[in-house]
Amino acid sequence: MRQLLSLLLLPTLFIAINANALLITDTYVYEQKIPQNSWAGHVFELIPAGYSPETDSITHIKLTYDFTEIWSPDNQGDEYQYDDGSYPENPDENSPQYQDEFVIFSSWMFIWREVYGDIDTGLTVFEKDWTRNNSCQFATAAVPGDDDTEYCVYNLDLAGTLNAYVYSASANLWLHSIKLEVEVDRVEVPEPNPILLLGIGLFAIGFLRSRKRV
Repeated sequence: MRQLLSLLLLPTLFIAINANALLITDTYVYEQKIPQNSWAGHVFELIPAGYSPETDSITHIKLTYDFTEIWSPDNQGDEYQYDDGSYPENPDENSPQYQDEFVIFSSWMFIWREVYGDIDTGLTVFEKDWTRNNSCQFATAAVPGDDDTEYCVYNLDLAGTLNAYVYSASANLWLHSIKLEVEVDRVEVPEPNPILLLGIGLFAIGFLRSRKRV
């Protein structure tokens, strides 16, 4: 009888830990022109979006900036579009006015300062593979000048925080949104099969009753 009970309990010892691949996304909507010589951006908080530091390991990170170049009488495109030699003696006379949209991207998950000489209408994408790192990705002094006391500002793995900013040197750039996409492996321990548990329970009751009769 005991051997039969052992056989019924045996499957519960083989409950495996499964890893499921998930995609967690969050979008910061700006929908306005970036003022000249100004920064625009956001600090993403992934835990409210569904990220769990206890069960999730981030494997890939993707940031997408969505821009529109604003055309105006003072900005009718970019320099290369009008370098056609139409005005060899007076290149600026009666020629279209243009401005390049010089920007700087900043994120501690990517290059701290990424400089782009010109941004046009469309998507600008940064992405990279990632291996879980429980140490702080960016720490700073709690008190300015006090290098001995530091606190963690951004930690993607433990706190789910990631910063994304862009600086525009011109007034001709409209930022629609910044989208963060994070691929994770989530570890889950599945619950035992309910039918199996019911069968074990019924067998245990019958086994105890049979012992009382002896």
